[in-house]
Order: sequence, then structure tokens, then C-alpha cells
Amino acid sequence: MKQQIILKINVKTSNNTIYTEAIAYQIKEQIEKQNLGTFIQDDIFTKAEPIKTTIDLKDVAFKMTNPTIKEDKLLVDIKILKDLPNGKILNDIIDIVVFRPRGIGNVDENGIITDYKLICINAINKDSDTFK
Repeated sequence: MKQQIILKINVKTSNNTIYTEAIAYQIKEQIEKQNLGTFIQDDIFTKAEPIKTTIDLKDVAFKMTNPTIKEDKLLVDIKILKDLPNGKILNDIIDIVVFRPRGIGNVDENGIITDYKLICINAINKDSDTFK
């Protein structure tokens, strides 16, 4: 699979937050340490519940390698783990998803994200993408 955009740097999202270059590099380093991504089936077809701060192994669906920052974007190579139940499902609906960070942090009055801790990268429905 070609490199996927995980986030756009210094671009205001539809929920009025901005990932700075410094935060993008933090996320890149965290991806290098923790390279598994999740797909939570309920999140594809419904609005996501409040953010989970842990990863359930049953939700793992893909692996990430080669995190790269290029042209104000954080990119990764995605390998869908088709031998896992959620990997099989994700493979079947890959055309309707994008890959985005799930994490916790602070947001200042200008929407700048600080003190960010990546929980994981999620496959989410394109319709829920805040980088439109």
C-alpha cells in the first residue's frame, strides 16, 4: 500500500485544532516505537465514543513502518494484517477509510495542540476525517 497521510502539519482541522511540526515529530517518534494501528468497526459506521486511552489487541488491524515527514505531512507505510479479524474487515473497506492519530493532549486558545501523547493510529471513515 502506498504511503498514507496520517496528519497535515500546521493546518486547522474541522474541529479547530492544529498539529504543529514539533507535535508531528513527537508522533513520528511514537509511531517508530509502537507500530500497530487499530480499526474499531463501530467507529466506521457511527460517531466515535469518548476517546479510549488504551489499545485492545482485538482491535489491531494494521502495522506501520517508515514514518516520514515530507511537505508538511506525516506519512507512514501501512501493511494491513489480513490474518487478523479486523485486518480482514479493514482490507475489504479500505476505500472508505483514512488513517488518523488518536491521542490526548492540550489545546490552547488558538487551537494549537501541545503535550500530545499518541495512543495509536486509527483507521476511520473518510466522512469523519477532520482534515477535509
